[in-house]
Amino acid sequence: MPTAGDCSSILLICESVGSAAREDHIGVVISIDEMQDLTEEQMSAVCRSCHRAGRANLPWFVIGGGLPNLPTRLAAADSYAERLFDYRSIDRLKGADALYTLTAPAIEQHVTWHANAAGFVLGESGGYPYLHPAVRQECLGRRRRAGRDHARRRHLRRRRATAATRSRPLRLALGTGGQSGRMAAFEVSDVPTPKRRVTR
Repeated sequence: MPTAGDCSSILLICESVGSAAREDHIGVVISIDEMQDLTEEQMSAVCRSCHRAGRANLPWFVIGGGLPNLPTRLAAADSYAERLFDYRSIDRLKGADALYTLTAPAIEQHVTWHANAAGFVLGESGGYPYLHPAVRQECLGRRRRAGRDHARRRHLRRRRATAATRSRPLRLALGTGGQSGRMAAFEVSDVPTPKRRVTR
């Protein structure tokens, strides 16, 4: 992604790469995760590239993922944004699906959620999966700052989960997603744990 001082380069890339792709009868797809974190100037550059590609009939496509405030941020960056993008919402998950999105990525980091902590986070997030990694990383960050990240296996408890969801960044995130439709009481009785590795 171009830096704030070099956003015009994406327009040149769009024209040169898009034209070459058209000649070869292929397409160009730009995938941007956490798109809401782009600066307004960067968002505007992305929008302008899509607008130019549309007018020049270039096979240039942008697929972005982000929080629910992304359409609003794009509209603030460029008035054409609403007509340039087709917005698809990922709705909240329930039951085992919600628990999986919280615990499965954690297991890869050798992190275990205690059952009451997992239930609390799922209730706070309202089942919106994009909030789960943010809560996990906030919890792990608090462990590091507390000097408790030396253990190979890390256990996240309700106290730390509660503190994490009260942090300013997560309060803002929960306000755009989970708070408007929280699950009343999400009970978790069994949380998957990392598999024990035996070395000989």
